Amino acid sequence: MISPKIRDALQRGSTYQRRAFALACADFAIKQLASFGPLFVKGLDHAELRLLQLRAVSAIGTSEAHALDHQLRGEEERLYEEMIALREGDASAPYPEFIRLSSVRHAVCALRAIMFPNAMSAASRTAFEAICATRCEDRIIELATEICAG
Repeated sequence: MISPKIRDALQRGSTYQRRAFALACADFAIKQLASFGPLFVKGLDHAELRLLQLRAVSAIGTSEAHALDHQLRGEEERLYEEMIALREGDASAPYPEFIRLSSVRHAVCALRAIMFPNAMSAASRTAFEAICATRCEDRIIELATEICAG
């Protein structure tokens, strides 16, 4: 679920504005992760995440989107498995590690969402994933207002 403020801004926005909002949300999530320091995620660092972001942006509406979605889905599943492994044997997961993995997973989900063919779906899902990745709902509401309602 996304905030009614975000939903209302998206409904007022054009297809172009919705797509721009989705891109801004994904960009915010990636930049926010970078501000937290090293990711310490096997096979995925800030540079790789930024490269995946650039590839996702250039894949919107192209045949490359399907192949990249498949790759990102694999990353999402791998991160989920790492999160589950933290709880193996009913152990309590170290909270900072769990949150870090969860945030990176949500950022990857945001990258998948920006490639959705429907701009409203892309914007809504990317907003949700960016909020989950960053815990900064107020900033996502600001972006929606600036981009879609401005």
